[in-house]
Amino acid sequence: MASRFTAAAAVSVCLMAPLPAQHLSKEQVSQSPPEHVLSEIDIARTRPVDVAAKIGEPSRAEVFADEKFPGLDAKDYWWETGEVRLRAGTQFEKRNGKFVETEIRFVDVWGSRPSKNGLGITGAGLALGDSADKVRRCYGSRLSIEPSRLIVQWKDGTTLTIDTDHKGRIVHMQLVSGEAW
Repeated sequence: MASRFTAAAAVSVCLMAPLPAQHLSKEQVSQSPPEHVLSEIDIARTRPVDVAAKIGEPSRAEVFADEKFPGLDAKDYWWETGEVRLRAGTQFEKRNGKFVETEIRFVDVWGSRPSKNGLGITGAGLALGDSADKVRRCYGSRLSIEPSRLIVQWKDGTTLTIDTDHKGRIVHMQLVSGEAW
């Protein structure tokens, strides 16, 4: 099973927290409607319990407390399906005087191809294992291109980060809500 994640192992070590928000130039910000779905998880509506109902209980969950900013805690949920490793993160917000867990604010997926049940595919159809060229077909040409990384960002701040292997195949995607942090 470890070999299925070999291509993305280096990426996963570096991504224990969501990628820091990058603000792209006006010319790079996509004018299309924002992507909010990755692995059938809508980062504006889906809760961890919804994901668990679809693919089973997470293999682990981790809470992160920020000592500098009490109440800005976060929780990561991890699933490993054999084909895809998935992480979904929530935050805790103060609502009506109580701290409550938010909907999922970011999703990460790692793997060499999507799972049979749709994990590793965006709402626009971009999938793990696709070539980097498909990013433009799905999201247009307004994006940031770096070695082994493409970033699509929308006006609402939602950001899709795509990492590729040495062959230009997608091995990791992270979708972060513009409302996160």
